[in-house]
Amino acid sequence: MTTRKERTEKTKEQKRNLYLIAAVETFQKKGFNDTRVKDITELAGTSVGNFYRYFNSKEEIFEILIEEFYIDIMDKLEKLLNYNIPPVKLIKALYREYVTVFKQHGNAALIFVDQMSGINQKYAKMKEDYLQQGYKTVEKIINKLLDVGYIRPQNPKLTAMIWVDLLFQTFSYWTRTGFELSDDEYINDLVNFLVKGTVTK
Repeated sequence: MTTRKERTEKTKEQKRNLYLIAAVETFQKKGFNDTRVKDITELAGTSVGNFYRYFNSKEEIFEILIEEFYIDIMDKLEKLLNYNIPPVKLIKALYREYVTVFKQHGNAALIFVDQMSGINQKYAKMKEDYLQQGYKTVEKIINKLLDVGYIRPQNPKLTAMIWVDLLFQTFSYWTRTGFELSDDEYINDLVNFLVKGTVTK
């Protein structure tokens, strides 16, 4: 049996999640700069005063949304570092997990790709920092493959940038079009283009 404290905490979490859902939808529809806290609370069906019980500003809720999306992406990518030669099967599994991430965080993903650099210098730098983290992780994977002679000689930094940027653009396009193609079709094409293109000698 749940206690009163547990029920209260669950209610708080549900309300917080309601604001996150309303905020990401509003940011995607109106853009960050044109969004007011009142726009978020109207969509959430609550008051501005209540919003400030959970978040200090629209900037805070925006940063939480972006961070949650990017942490989810990176957690899955870093699994590949455990392998000297990540099998294609594992990479396909990673892409399948990315499908789930983009379906769960669709609007946040689009905000990250489409809006962040143009909001202000702070968010442009934040996006660049996140991308650099992704580049460095993929670069480590490429270097592992080079060390064991699994792939042809190439510039690992450049390859990493191509991988990360193409993945974001492809999955964002997929999100915008409502995932109109099957998961297998996208995943197989990505593997053929990125993985086989990288390893072909």
